[in-house]
Amino acid sequence: MLDPVPVGDAALVPDQFSLQVELARTEVASGRPGEIGGEALAVTVQIRHEGATSRDVSTVSVTVDDADGIPLSPLYGEPYSPLDGDLEPGGSTEGTYVFTLADVTPPYTVRVSAAAEDPAAVFVGSL
Repeated sequence: MLDPVPVGDAALVPDQFSLQVELARTEVASGRPGEIGGEALAVTVQIRHEGATSRDVSTVSVTVDDADGIPLSPLYGEPYSPLDGDLEPGGSTEGTYVFTLADVTPPYTVRVSAAAEDPAAVFVGSL
């Protein structure tokens, strides 16, 4: 795991990716059976490929914990739009991940893992 950086700053996974996240409050309708819509946290992940070969970004994992270390539940309604496809060297793209804001305490710790072999980038911040 990389050292935490503030939300909005860039984290560099050496020789692989430059990552940045932004947080926004949003309202979400349920996207899957059993989900409950409502107030949510949208996490936009911007990724720039700094490596030498193309990489599949559909495997990127994003998790969020609140100040008490409690994981926020993911939601899959709009504006959920995950990273997808192959990213060529020098290319960049972004995706949005959504999490419930019910009964959570800021600041938020966002972990972005591009692949199992890469260290996770860690971002800390509030809305």
